[in-house]
Amino acid sequence: MAYGSSFGGSLDSPDYEILRSVPLKYNETPFETRSFDAYIVPAIDCPFGTTRSEAPVAEGQNGKTFVLGGIVSGGPDMIEVEDLEINLNNTTNSEKWIFLKVSFTAVVADDILMSGIESVESAVFETLNSLPTNTIPKMASPSGVYYVLIGRYSTGTEPPLSFNAVQCGNITLYHCPGTVTVSRA
Repeated sequence: MAYGSSFGGSLDSPDYEILRSVPLKYNETPFETRSFDAYIVPAIDCPFGTTRSEAPVAEGQNGKTFVLGGIVSGGPDMIEVEDLEINLNNTTNSEKWIFLKVSFTAVVADDILMSGIESVESAVFETLNSLPTNTIPKMASPSGVYYVLIGRYSTGTEPPLSFNAVQCGNITLYHCPGTVTVSRA
């Protein structure tokens, strides 16, 4: 018997073998006794939030750490952003923010600023000391810049620091006159 599809499959799937091996108490359903935090399930890398590490190339060197890149979309455009190498051993990065700076142009028709995005020109990582200001498109200047917060380095004076993502997922940019919003998936 398969139990639910709320996690994208059934417990009969080989991917969930360890979950099926958990004994149930008398008269209980699988969901009452199974805490998914306590069991090993397949790990998923999440764009713009997960970090990955590479081993050192030579003895005595530090390995490299990266924040995964991903896809930024808006209007008809999709831009692939490469992974960002971060230095967790550099304490001058303490408390700095990592943003994705997305430059785009809003739709203009018949001299009217419309809802929608005409194009996404660029998406680049930036490491900053403070929160930046977004540029919302206006009729006189339909170009905009939106900073998507990716995460922040931890506070510390001793290496290694850590990187704390605020959310993860590919980024889709939306524009309505006077506002810009993003979704992450």
